[in-house]
Amino acid sequence: IKPDYAQAYYNMGNSLKDQCKLDNAIEAYNKALSIKPDYAQAYYNMGIARQDQGKLDNAIEAYNKALSIKPDYAQAYYNMGIALQDQGKLDNAIEAYNKALSIKPDYALAYYNMGIALQDQGKLDGAIEAYSKSLSLKPDYANAHNNRGIVLNNQGKFEEAMSAYSKAISINPNFAEAYNNMGGTLKDQGKLKEAISAFRKAIKIIPNYAEAYSNMGITLEINGQLEKALEIYEKGICKVPENTLLKMNLERLKSRLVPSWHINMMNDTPRNDAYYDAIKLAVSKYDTVLDIGTG
Repeated sequence: IKPDYAQAYYNMGNSLKDQCKLDNAIEAYNKALSIKPDYAQAYYNMGIARQDQGKLDNAIEAYNKALSIKPDYAQAYYNMGIALQDQGKLDNAIEAYNKALSIKPDYALAYYNMGIALQDQGKLDGAIEAYSKSLSLKPDYANAHNNRGIVLNNQGKFEEAMSAYSKAISINPNFAEAYNNMGGTLKDQGKLKEAISAFRKAIKIIPNYAEAYSNMGITLEINGQLEKALEIYEKGICKVPENTLLKMNLERLKSRLVPSWHINMMNDTPRNDAYYDAIKLAVSKYDTVLDIGTG
């Protein structure tokens, strides 16, 4: 009836994007743009679709085209910042966030993501400032409280970090990462029992939280509870079999539990081969053997 209806193609693109049919969505946006070349929103949503595909250069190109049509498009600058950040172009990402904020000064998410970029650059004071600005606009932003806590911990400001994690948890009681981070800060303070309790809470919320299992195991080791640490590493591997760190921690602890005098004997290949050959001669397939210890 109306084949040149650009908005219909645009709406179709949005619907297809919501269904994760990204190639079809991009095709619909392109049809909308062929009819209405100055359709900034179509370029913007095409950028989102490209970003969801992991095609970050194409996403940035689409955002730039949206901005060439609509220079005050704060969301386009913000999403461009995320794409640049994912590419590791942190200075460019921060510049994009600043442009978004110059248009929309109350953009809490822009301050938050700027904080992450600054944190990744090691600019901790700048990160704290960005997170604080985000929280002044959105006081119930649990992620910002949590990230602010991480930075404060890295600065050695343990009590302030604990306060930030506690605030995050008061907003989101199921915030497993905040409990895990709280455990790390408590461990750094030497409060090992409290740290173990925090890691346990994180695992209760997310039973396959590999990092929390690893942190709990290390803390138990520091506390001298080696057998318990072994149990935690094994339980973590049961939940997350592919986790390399847990496997490394388990093997390291197992080697630590072997008495030092036993190491040379274990590595004495000729001796071990001789014992093995002797046992094969002395023991038949269905014999019962009582092992009363060797060494």
